[in-house]
Amino acid sequence: FEALCDAPSAVFVLTTTARDGKSTSRKRSCAHFFHLRCARCLQSKKFTACPVCRAHFDDVLPVPDPATDPERWFEAVDANGDGRLSPNEVLEVLRAQIPCD
Repeated sequence: FEALCDAPSAVFVLTTTARDGKSTSRKRSCAHFFHLRCARCLQSKKFTACPVCRAHFDDVLPVPDPATDPERWFEAVDANGDGRLSPNEVLEVLRAQIPCD
């Protein structure tokens, strides 16, 4: 297997559209990270549940580079959407994006 940090990563999200039909929001469906190409492959095969925890998802969100897009990186990493990063959220993204044993 290829290490998760060796390729771009992604998370699964649920999208909701506002009643006005103009704005959408995305929220992480679970706390797991995947290779971007693997997540997109699952999506293309019509999978709608995380293969680890079975949480429903309807889209794949690439995790941006924190150096070039810190706001979108934070949104992708904030698994519970509370506007803060818990120690566990930080640990999981570090495992996904930085080579460590």
